[in-house]
Amino acid sequence: EFSLRKSLEQAGQMFLEQQPALVIVCQEPAAVPAAEAGAPPVWAEYFGDSPVIFLASESSSRDPQRLQCFDAANLDYVLRPLQKHNLLPKVRAYLNAYRSKLGLQAALEQLYERGREVQELQDTFRKLAYQDPLTGLPNRLQFMDRLANAIARADRNRSRLGVLFIDIDGFKGVNDQHGHAAGDELLRQIATRLSSAVRRADTVSRLSGDEFAVLIEQQADAASALAVGNKICQLMARPFELELARGEPLSLGCSVGVVLYPDHGLDCDSLLRAADQAMYEAKRGGKGIAR
Repeated sequence: EFSLRKSLEQAGQMFLEQQPALVIVCQEPAAVPAAEAGAPPVWAEYFGDSPVIFLASESSSRDPQRLQCFDAANLDYVLRPLQKHNLLPKVRAYLNAYRSKLGLQAALEQLYERGREVQELQDTFRKLAYQDPLTGLPNRLQFMDRLANAIARADRNRSRLGVLFIDIDGFKGVNDQHGHAAGDELLRQIATRLSSAVRRADTVSRLSGDEFAVLIEQQADAASALAVGNKICQLMARPFELELARGEPLSLGCSVGVVLYPDHGLDCDSLLRAADQAMYEAKRGGKGIAR
C-alpha cells in the first residue's frame, strides 16, 4: 500500500510539472484555506499556473464561504451531481483560453526571433558599411568617423593626434604577375603586419586598393608618430610568402606620410590630404621611408 501511494504521488507530481492546460480534481479537500490579501494563490504551490476545477459535493452548496474559496484566481468549482450544462462549458472555456495563451506565446516567440534576425541584419549591414570585407580592417568611412571623434577628444584634452598615410610599393606587380587572388592574400598579410606595428588603442584602416592609414591617438607627438612610420617601413620591407605565388619570397616596401593634429590640419579631410601629400614626398625621396 505504501509503495502504491508513493508511486501515485510521484505520478501526480510528474503530471503537474508538465503544466497541464486544466486540472479537474474529483475529490474536494476537507478544508480549503483562504488566500490572504496580496498573497499568491493558495493552490499555486501545487498546481502552478494551471487552472483547477474542483468537483464539489452537493453539501458544499449550503456553505457559501467554502464555495467562495474555490472561486478565486485559477480555481473554479462545479457542484455534484455533474450535468453537461455546468461542467462542459467551463472545460471548453478553459481549454479555449489555454489555446489562446499558446497562440500568444508562439506569436511573442516569433516576434522575438524576428527582432533578433533584424538585429543580426543591422549588425551585418553596419559591418559591411564600416569594415573592409577583404582584410577585416575599418574602411575609409569608419576611419574618418573615428578620426572625427578623436579630434573632438583632442580638443577637449588639448592633446595631439598622429595620422599616417601608407602606400604599398610594388603591389601592382604582384597582381600583374600572380593574379588578383594572390594580391588579395598579400593585402590580408599586409593588414596583419600593420596591426602588429601599432597599439590596441590605435586604428589601422584600409582606405582603398593598396592604401592604408593609421590613427595614433594617445601620447602622439612628432617623434612617436615618425617612429611608428619607420617601424611600418621595416615590417613591409621583410619578404612576403604567398601560397598562390608558389612560396616565392616577394619583396615589397612602402612609403609613409606622417602628420599631426592640429599642426597640419584642423579637420579630417585636411589631415588626410596632408598625410597623402607627405606620403608622396616620402615616395619621391626614395620610397621605403616615413616622412
